[in-house]
Amino acid sequence: MLTFNRRGSVPTGRVTVSSAYPVGFFTRYWTYEIDAKQTVFPKPLAGFFPSSGYDRLRTGFELRRERGQDGELERIDPYSGLEPLRMIHWKLSARSCDFLVKGFGRQSAKPLMIDVDAIQGAGVEEKVSRAVWLVQRWIRERPVGLVLGDRVIPAGSGRRHGRTLLSALAIYGLD
Repeated sequence: MLTFNRRGSVPTGRVTVSSAYPVGFFTRYWTYEIDAKQTVFPKPLAGFFPSSGYDRLRTGFELRRERGQDGELERIDPYSGLEPLRMIHWKLSARSCDFLVKGFGRQSAKPLMIDVDAIQGAGVEEKVSRAVWLVQRWIRERPVGLVLGDRVIPAGSGRRHGRTLLSALAIYGLD
């Protein structure tokens, strides 16, 4: 585990690799001088996004109330008569006395645009750390984008996009 005292682009320098092979009788060491730079991400600092409705801070555990027909299968519910027939889970209903329906979640969620300058904080470092936490918190659940001064990174999702956002936050405000 490496710890850095600052974020941004940091030279790698000397790296030591060790191995306790075979079965921990002795430890071998190899030292390499690496002429490359690494991107050090900011430390996440928990926070919330100041807005209303779907984005407001939620504490504790609660069930999602948004229902959809195109997301992941999240639950099996009793048939109420309001669901379309294609939602009936026929295999489970055949084993039961009642009809059971598939409950799906929403696949599409509103994109979240994080404006670093609008986040509450005592300086650029705290704002960037709170933005990092927001990116890590939401990138797997909905599209996330960034507003970094004049630069706008459009909302997207996935690991690669999350890494792009974290890399942009790592160098924001250092020049």
